[in-house]
Amino acid sequence: CTSKNCCYNFCMTCIESLIISSKDDYMEASDGNRHVKVFLHCPNCRSNLGQSIRDTLLLRKADFLLMMEDGTSLEDSELTPSQL
Repeated sequence: CTSKNCCYNFCMTCIESLIISSKDDYMEASDGNRHVKVFLHCPNCRSNLGQSIRDTLLLRKADFLLMMEDGTSLEDSELTPSQL
């Protein structure tokens, strides 16, 4: 999260899922109820992530590709908060 008072970190898979979900207008549940669109907000503090979340994902993918070229592999859980 980009908020100064929040330290919530997303893994790459969660960021991708949040972005994909935010593109859906409505989603129908198994019981037939329609759920409102998902917004790009932090699940912890609800700050707007719309301006930064795509850039964050792009940078993580670039870092991942660079690590693959070097032969190293790091999971999101192994990264420090500043790397996330």
